[in-house]
Amino acid sequence: VFNPAVLDQLAEDTSEELLPELVGTFLEETRKRLPVLRQLYAEENWPELGLQAHTLKSGSGAFGALQLQNLAFGIEQAAKMVDKPRLVALMDVLDEIAENSLGAIEGYLAKKQPEYY
Repeated sequence: VFNPAVLDQLAEDTSEELLPELVGTFLEETRKRLPVLRQLYAEENWPELGLQAHTLKSGSGAFGALQLQNLAFGIEQAAKMVDKPRLVALMDVLDEIAENSLGAIEGYLAKKQPEYY
């Protein structure tokens, strides 16, 4: 679901103090992006769905949410190919995988920097 080594490296590359802000921005933007993805899927706006999934994929990878990154990659590819059966299956698990991934990141940060939680 989540690779904490990615956030450890991010903290080392930036700073421990900056990590909560960076993670907070990612969590907020991701939670805002999920309903957008669902809406684009409902509208069958495949090009924009692919673009939004690509953005989710990149951010998820940067913050160690590997399962969410893989799911977003699948959505991106299925949208490009207009593979509706695959999109149905992928979109069906989006919320669960996203919340599990984001919750794992929040849990990591709460343990590492409890003063922020």
